[in-house]
Amino acid sequence: MKALRLSAEHAGRSLSASQSWKNPKLNLEEVAKPTPELGELLIRVRYCGLCGSDFHLTEGVYPGLATLPVTIGHEFSGVVEGHGPGTAKNILDAFPVGMPVTAEEMQWCGSCAQCRAGHVNHCEKLEELGFTVDGAHGEYICVDAKYCWSLEDLRKRVGEENAFRLGALVEPYSVSFRALFQGAHAGAWIPGGRVLVIGCGPIGLAAVDLALTAGALEVHCLERDPVRQALARKIGANKVVSGSEPGLLEGTYDWIVDAAGVSSLLATLAASKLNVGGTICLLARTDENLPLAPESLIVRNARIVGSQGHSGEATFSRVISLMSSGRLRALELIEDVISLEEAAIRLAQQKKCGGKILVRPS
Repeated sequence: MKALRLSAEHAGRSLSASQSWKNPKLNLEEVAKPTPELGELLIRVRYCGLCGSDFHLTEGVYPGLATLPVTIGHEFSGVVEGHGPGTAKNILDAFPVGMPVTAEEMQWCGSCAQCRAGHVNHCEKLEELGFTVDGAHGEYICVDAKYCWSLEDLRKRVGEENAFRLGALVEPYSVSFRALFQGAHAGAWIPGGRVLVIGCGPIGLAAVDLALTAGALEVHCLERDPVRQALARKIGANKVVSGSEPGLLEGTYDWIVDAAGVSSLLATLAASKLNVGGTICLLARTDENLPLAPESLIVRNARIVGSQGHSGEATFSRVISLMSSGRLRALELIEDVISLEEAAIRLAQQKKCGGKILVRPS
């Protein structure tokens, strides 16, 4: 089968791929079709989103975990085509051949101290689909059933094609869902508040969509790219300002969501635009330090929180249910559908996009 494989030279042990690997090289290769093991599903990939992390990996600036060589890609949907030998009947019944599915990127173990405490996104033995284990920018993938979620209800409500397209957006939407409503800061969200989203890539746009769906009074955005500005307005943002002109923002905000990772800009906004009792939520991965004076939080009785991942607390199923209800505008984020060959060219040229690009392997 065809797959997008990333390799590099090892540069020493580090928690950051940008420090552990050098001279990354992406190739479209012919590789063996994977064989499912006990408890795993063999899934034929229908769509896989082209994520900013894919670009960062191939550029050599990704700050998270990676084990190379690896097939990249982690935002995907597909069809169950088989099961590992000896797989239990309850799994066969839950995920029969022909079922549309998606899967979590966070491959948590379930047995370490963090998992047993409910912090599965911070698993001590964490593997990550498309980063440390083979991902979905290929024709087939094998995934343990415990990470998989059915898209059958979504298919019944929106039709097969839209269900598979939305299925590839469940992962980025779940990242934003968890950031706003779950995790250690669960309960901080209050409908009727004003929200500022910095950065309108797919994660930021998902945050806009979810915030409006959850009763935000207003959602404003900071974004430089004209295409992403238009997308933010299209899905309902009340005001969109260029990232180079933050002075055009009016008033203060109950939530400032950082989906861009520009720490100096975030520090300035936190000092001048955060409401009393407000929340700063860090979503973007960055190596930059945040030059934030503690006094700016103390005098506002405010909080700063980080949010990693999308697993636990039924996040995937909640996002799938919201998509099924028609309350989210996720389909409007899709800019184009391309082949693996086209994806390889885009990544090699670092040709980033405004909206979400979906890759269809075959």
